[in-house]
Amino acid sequence: MASSYRFSATDLMALSGVPRAFEILDETLDEEVKAELESFAGNKVKREPEAMNNLRFHRRYVVMVPLNGWHLVCYAGYQMRTPGDYTAALRISDDYPVIIVALEAQPGAAGREASVAAMKRIGLNEGWETYSTDDPRGWAGARRTRSLAVLLSEQDHVGAVKNFFIDSIQQLKAELTAFIKERPDLPWTGR
Repeated sequence: MASSYRFSATDLMALSGVPRAFEILDETLDEEVKAELESFAGNKVKREPEAMNNLRFHRRYVVMVPLNGWHLVCYAGYQMRTPGDYTAALRISDDYPVIIVALEAQPGAAGREASVAAMKRIGLNEGWETYSTDDPRGWAGARRTRSLAVLLSEQDHVGAVKNFFIDSIQQLKAELTAFIKERPDLPWTGR
C-alpha cells in the first residue's frame, strides 16, 4: 500500500475479515492447547502482547512458553507467508499460512549446546526439521509445520489444527523426556 496509498478490494476484504480471523486463531489456540503447552513446559503460556507483536513484526501469531527463561522456548501457532523473508525457509509453496510448533534456543542461550543436540535429535523424526543449529549467532530450532491448504479437505478445520498442535507438543515432550535421561544438562525443567 505504501507505493499507491490506496486500498485495494483485497485490502478491504482482508480488513473486514480480521475479527473472524482472530476468533479462529483464538479457538484453535484455546485452553486445551495452552494446557498442553503449560504441562510440557512447566510454565505459563505468554500471550499478549507477545502475540500481537509477533504478528506485526514476525508475521506469526503464536502462544509461547519459556522452558528455561527465554533462553529456550516453545511456541505453537500460525506463520503467515511473506515473499522474500525468512518464511522462504519454511518452504511455503502457496499463499496459505502454515501452522507451526517450534522449539527454539536464542543465540548465547544458557545450555544452548544441549538444546541444539536435542533439536537435532527431534529433527530426525518424520515431519520435523531443524534450522540454524550450526549458527551460534542465529535462533536455533526444531519445528513441525503444515500448510493450512492441506487441512481444507478436513471436515473440522479447527479440530484438525488443534490436533496438530497437541500431537506436535506431545512429540516434543516425549523426545525431550527421553533426551534428558541421556543429557541431564538440557536446560528444561518441564516433564
